Amino acid sequence: MISSTVFSAARPKLLAFAAIAFLGNAAIVHADDDDRGPSITVSGTGEVSANPDMATVTVGVITEAKTAKEAVAANNKAMESLRAQLDKLGIDERDRQTAQFNVSPQYQQRRPQPGRPYEAEQNEPQIIGYQVTNDVRIKVRQISRVGEILDAVVQSGSNRINGIAFSVERDEKFLEEARIKAVKQARAKAELLCQTAETKLGKVIEIRESGQGGVPPRPEMMMMASVRSVPISPGEQTISASVVMTFEIIND
Repeated sequence: MISSTVFSAARPKLLAFAAIAFLGNAAIVHADDDDRGPSITVSGTGEVSANPDMATVTVGVITEAKTAKEAVAANNKAMESLRAQLDKLGIDERDRQTAQFNVSPQYQQRRPQPGRPYEAEQNEPQIIGYQVTNDVRIKVRQISRVGEILDAVVQSGSNRINGIAFSVERDEKFLEEARIKAVKQARAKAELLCQTAETKLGKVIEIRESGQGGVPPRPEMMMMASVRSVPISPGEQTISASVVMTFEIIND
């Protein structure tokens, strides 16, 4: 993991940069700017792998028509069919959320007429129709059902599957383990730096958590023609935590 290290002290011994260069982190020696004495600030990161227990799927409908009214009407009809299918699948209302609703004109570039003088206004793109996109984000609390649900929504008329994301719904236990690893890594780094610089590590002055949570899974874009009893591979979710710790440096 990439991390930064800030090293401060008052003794000449701490000028031994070459000895700690192998750590791959830049070490900056500077005079203390407060009254707490010499200190060292390091960062640490911990990661824990967990099996996902929930999936988020974004599905929807795209419709096109000559007028915006017709495109919206067609989209509403298709979305009603999709919602009815979700009811049959037992997807709770709390697990459905509109992710996108968009109405956009479709343009076509006019071609200049041969033999006629160029006129900018006559060559501007013209609207030839409208496209409506309506996406709904679905939480699937049983990963084993993802393939079944994808197949069913396509059969109901959905022509857009925007991605699948896997997550761990209750990640508190894994996050706690990641924090412990992060603190241990930060302390080990500080001890090694002090040992290399021929000084001693003192008590903890400050601990700050700089980041936490699951690593976002990569969305899987899917072609509609391939959605038939879709095989799903959820893999593993990485739960991570990062800390920044400041330790006192003890000078003999």
